[in-house]
Amino acid sequence: ELYIEPLKKVFKKVSLVPLPKYQSVFNCITQVFSKQPFQVAYFENKALQKVLAEQVQAEQFDAIHVQHLRMAPYALPYKHLKLILDLPDAFSLYWKRKTILKTPY
Repeated sequence: ELYIEPLKKVFKKVSLVPLPKYQSVFNCITQVFSKQPFQVAYFENKALQKVLAEQVQAEQFDAIHVQHLRMAPYALPYKHLKLILDLPDAFSLYWKRKTILKTPY
């Protein structure tokens, strides 16, 4: 909720879809023997799927921007839209750059 107002200054519409921790734990437990990564299972949320479906139906989007692999399954039903998959989890690249550049961050 802390970030909603700043996001509203940038985006036309902002929707907050809560995911209770107990639901994430349940998701992971039920996926123990699945090939699905826990990271994907942890963030599975039917309410988010519904909100996304409603917004895709109501608006004219050119593409869907997905950040992190765990969110990619949400975009899969929308094959008619371009998908931008942003994978910022390159910690090895982060540490390599930090070592090479000797930056203090």
